[in-house]
This record gives sequence, C-alpha cells and structure tokens, in this order.
Amino acid sequence: MHIRCILIRHSLTAGNEQKRYTGCGTDESLSPAGIGRINAERDKMSPLLSDVETVFTSPMQRTKETAKLLFPEKTYHVIDDLTEIGFGRFEGKTYEELQDDMQYREWIGSGGTVTVSGVESRESFCDRSFRGFLAALSRSGGKPFCIVCHGGNIMAIMSRLTGRDYYTFQVQPLNGYILDLETEDERILDMSYVRITDGDPFGSSHR
Repeated sequence: MHIRCILIRHSLTAGNEQKRYTGCGTDESLSPAGIGRINAERDKMSPLLSDVETVFTSPMQRTKETAKLLFPEKTYHVIDDLTEIGFGRFEGKTYEELQDDMQYREWIGSGGTVTVSGVESRESFCDRSFRGFLAALSRSGGKPFCIVCHGGNIMAIMSRLTGRDYYTFQVQPLNGYILDLETEDERILDMSYVRITDGDPFGSSHR
C-alpha cells in the first residue's frame, strides 16, 4: 500500500527567535512572527497539504496552533510521544549562556549522546519519536496524513527511517519532509522523500 506522510515543524516561537533550547519544558505559543509566517506561506503550501486526510500533533501549544492555522477545517489528533525532547537544566537557555558550562560543552560536543542528569537521552527520544510516527501511520487508515511536530522529532523520525545521521535532517520552522511510503501490514517496505523548504519541495527524491 502506498501512503503519503508530510512532516512539518511548527512555526516560530519567541524561544526560537532568541535561539533558546525550547523543549518539552517550555510550552509556549507561536510568536506574532510565527503566525505571520504561516499566513504568508499558507497559499504556497496549500497544494502540498490539500490531499491530507488526518492531522496529528504533539501535545504542545506551538504544534497545535500551527495545525489549526494550516488546517482550519480539520480536527487534529494529539500523540503524546511526539512531544519535543527534554533539555533539563539547559531548557530555556542559549548557547551563549551555557558555553562556559563544562557539562554542557561535553554534551553538545557529543552531539547530545552523553548522559546528563535531567536531559532526555537522544536514544530514548528517537525511540519515542519513532513510536509516535508509527502510531500516526497506524491511525491514518492508509490515507495521506500530516504530522505537525518539532524539529527534534523530525530529525529522530528521519534518521530512524533512513539510517542516516540525526543532524542531517535539521529543518527550519514550517519546513519538513514529504514521505512516500510503501507498506504491508503496517510494515514499511520502502520509502522515498523530498525536503520542503519555505512551502516548496525541492531537489530530487531520495530513497
């Protein structure tokens, strides 16, 4: 069975604009600039989203608000496993505020793989995010669906699907990926994907 999934990162928040670590400990709404970006991009994104039957989000305000603005006539369904990663004591801080913290420097130098008390491990986060993706796939009924989530979730899902490096799949707010999945009995047999940047898919598809 062929199923299309669109992964979209939520639009801008104040924390994003200030380059703060904005994880599950910061449940902030979209900023005026974030709302403005959706309004500016909605018409361009409309052809990408017009076939979507079901919309899934994380429980966090910024994803739910993005979903409401992109899909005003649809009801979204919350999947708890799609919550953003927990940054622990790094939450809400910037690189400049943390750069002299030796534990932070060790953590960021490892790509987020070393254990820091109170910070969700990358492996655990990737497991959780992919579980959320599979839950959405199962609940899609084989119809096109969209997941509005966080940048971390997208990196986790894409790295698990492709086997490629986590940071390969960083995306800006309101960007993401179009996935074309071939499935059988809820197993993913094959996948191709195209990146979305500012409402437009670009480049060749990848497998």
